[in-house]
Amino acid sequence: MSQVSRQSALSGLRWLIVVPLFSATMAGCVLWPTPGGGGLAERHVTLSEPVRQTALRIERMDAAGARKSHPAAMRQAEDLVVRAHRALRADLYAEADEDLHRAERILDRIAGGPAG
Repeated sequence: MSQVSRQSALSGLRWLIVVPLFSATMAGCVLWPTPGGGGLAERHVTLSEPVRQTALRIERMDAAGARKSHPAAMRQAEDLVVRAHRALRADLYAEADEDLHRAERILDRIAGGPAG
């Protein structure tokens, strides 16, 4: 085997060792969100007051057992709060307001309050 082909083979072997080792070590340094739980940007943010109030209402209703009797409606309200938060971050205030009102109407219906 010639000197050039030997160096080429060693170089290829080196990359076969280095790339997987580098990938394995870097994978442990990243905080991955749970699937279906929103991205990292949604985990470390401060919420506006109306969004926070609606999110707290969802948490209180969840603690009271509303998710057991109305799982789809609770999920829909949560999704609307996330949409409202995203809309606020994009300066889409009318869209955020509409999503929050829809979430509140859903929560009112679950609680047996006014559905207006």
